[in-house]
Amino acid sequence: MIDGLRVEVPTKEIAQLLDERIKEHRENAEEDEASAKKFTDTEREDDDDAIYDVNPVKRLHRRAAQERDREASLTFLRDHLVKGEVYSLTADDLRTLEILQGPMY
Repeated sequence: MIDGLRVEVPTKEIAQLLDERIKEHRENAEEDEASAKKFTDTEREDDDDAIYDVNPVKRLHRRAAQERDREASLTFLRDHLVKGEVYSLTADDLRTLEILQGPMY
């Protein structure tokens, strides 16, 4: 009897997929940090983002930090895969690893 839906994925394939996602998060963080620097370099003293409760520099730094956190989490998972094994992954596992983005229909 089969209990639920599971996908059998070898360690090597999981590591490759994680490498792609790690790279994306790293690149996103670098882009956000570069954009924040551009904003910082062009800020003027009379800029009053507080009126609108919007500060693009803080928002970009926050977003970059989230990307770095996700990069670190996925790197940890990748670095602790057991070589030569085949993992039986659920849809939730696939979402955690960012292999599956949304609901699996």
